[in-house]
Amino acid sequence: MQTNANYLTCAQVAQTAPGRPSANCVWRWARRGVRARTGQRVFLDHVRAGKRVFIPAGALEKFMAALAEADRGYFASREMACTGSSHPTASEQERRREIENAEADLDRSGLRGV
Repeated sequence: MQTNANYLTCAQVAQTAPGRPSANCVWRWARRGVRARTGQRVFLDHVRAGKRVFIPAGALEKFMAALAEADRGYFASREMACTGSSHPTASEQERRREIENAEADLDRSGLRGV
């Protein structure tokens, strides 16, 4: 069990957080979370005592690491899509077929390369 010394108020966390967010922002991270690029919500660990929200020591670092990890996964999947190292989706395959059919139509009509 943690003691009172291991909990911080939202204002205390805000003072130590990179970028110096407001205490209200820290409260939102805890209560509403932050939507990562993947669409999932990442929450700052917290406890409530009555109307007050307290953040366990070390929770901010875990929160930032979880958010960065979610974003890292998103950008890795985007990079794979850009480099073509993943298998094309059905819609990508359909789009390629449509382009090939249109190019074939242009070749048959003699309009391609004019």
